[in-house]
Amino acid sequence: MNTKVSSVVASLLLWPAVLASCAEEPTARNASVAELLEALAPEPVKVVLDAESGGEISGTGTRFMIPPGSIFLSGGQPADLDTDGDGKADSRRARGQVVVELRELLTPEAMMNAGRPTVTTDGQLLESGGAFDLTIAGDEGELLVTNLTDLVITPEAQPSNPDGMELWVADTGAPRFGWERPAAEPLLAQREGQSFLLPNVPSSRINIPRPAKNIDVPRSNTPRLTTQAPVRVQVLGDELSDAAVFFFPRGLFSVVRLEREARTDGMIFVAPGSTLGESLTGSLVVVSRAGGLTLFERRELALSAAPGGERSIAVRPRPITAAELARQLLPR
Repeated sequence: MNTKVSSVVASLLLWPAVLASCAEEPTARNASVAELLEALAPEPVKVVLDAESGGEISGTGTRFMIPPGSIFLSGGQPADLDTDGDGKADSRRARGQVVVELRELLTPEAMMNAGRPTVTTDGQLLESGGAFDLTIAGDEGELLVTNLTDLVITPEAQPSNPDGMELWVADTGAPRFGWERPAAEPLLAQREGQSFLLPNVPSSRINIPRPAKNIDVPRSNTPRLTTQAPVRVQVLGDELSDAAVFFFPRGLFSVVRLEREARTDGMIFVAPGSTLGESLTGSLVVVSRAGGLTLFERRELALSAAPGGERSIAVRPRPITAAELARQLLPR
C-alpha cells in the first residue's frame, strides 16, 4: 500500500516585532543539531477518521473540526459526475480511513525545536499565540482538506499583546523559513478568553506546497529586524561539526533563529539588528556538536548593534548531557 501524506503547519502569532515531549538520549555520535532539537519537539496526537465523515481533532491546546466530505485527492482522474450536487467532483473525494496527526507547538521553545522561528521572510519579528503541524495520510493518493472549522488554539502562555491575531503561511521546504501573509484577504482570529478562534479556514489558506500557518497581530511598538547593523555570533570550539543559535526576546512569545553566514568557513551566525533605536533583550541559546559531543550555552543578551556599526560576540558552548539539554530547551 502506497500511503501519501498531506502536511499543514499552523500557528498563532503577533505581528510585527518580532507541550513538548520528553527527549530520549541520542545514541548516534553523528546526530545533527536539528535531529537533537527534533527529538525534543512534541509528539503528535494521532486520530483515525473516516474520510467521508470527518470528525474532531483535539490536542492539549488545539482543536478543530474536519467537516464531512472535505478531504479530497489533490490529483487523479478528471472530474466525473457530481452525483450529490455539491459542486465537487466525486472522483476526487477521499474514501476510507485516513490518519490525522496533530503536533502542537504552544510555547516558543516548542517552536524552536520544531524549526518554526517567529520571523517573517522580510525580517519582521512575530509574537506567537501557538502553532500546530497537521498531516493527513491515506492510501488513495495525496490528500487535501477543503476547510477546517471551529479552529481553537490555546497557548501555554499568553502573548504580550493578544489582540488582532490573523492567519499567516510559510513554506517549510524553503531554504530559509519565514512567515508570509497569504495573498487573499487577512483571516482574523476571534478572542475567547485565553484562546483564539477561527470559525472557518478555507482551502486557499490550507493547501499550499509544504505549508505552514500561523495567526498574528500588528504591533507598532516592537523593533523590525533588518540586515543593517547586524549582530554576529561566533561559535567557538574544537572539531565543531554543527551548530544552531537562537534568541528568545524577553517578555515576548517569540523566538528568532540566527542564520549562518555562507561566506565564512567558521561557525558565524547573524542576528539582524534593530532599526528603531531600542534593544531587544533576552536569552541567546547556542547548541553545537563537536567530536560526538553535544555542547550548550545560554546567556542574556541585548540584540542590538554597536553604535555606528555591527557587533560581534564569541560564544564557547560547554558539553552537556541529553537529559540536561532537555531540561534547558523544553518549556521553562
